[in-house]
Amino acid sequence: MADVLRVYSDFIAQLPTKPIVIGHSFGGLLVQLLLQQDAVAAGVAIESAPPLGVVVANWSLVRSVLPMLGLFSSLNTTFLPTFAQWQDAIANSLPLADQRKY
Repeated sequence: MADVLRVYSDFIAQLPTKPIVIGHSFGGLLVQLLLQQDAVAAGVAIESAPPLGVVVANWSLVRSVLPMLGLFSSLNTTFLPTFAQWQDAIANSLPLADQRKY
């Protein structure tokens, strides 16, 4: 992690102005670290991965992700969640009318 952060920090230091950075998962954690170093002007961290030692697993996460892992299904088929599973795992913060659109 330190090596990856150093690569980004060194690259950013060569830019004429501090950039705005966006990262998802592991990239979200990098965004937070770059912000902490004051290396960037602003950042957006989307679903950041937790830093080492922070455990975020809870029952709702396991319940929503477990069916998508395909542990109890055929290897020859694609998993298509039910509407209820999709609502719970993906669209839980959208209004019901918007969920039905997608």
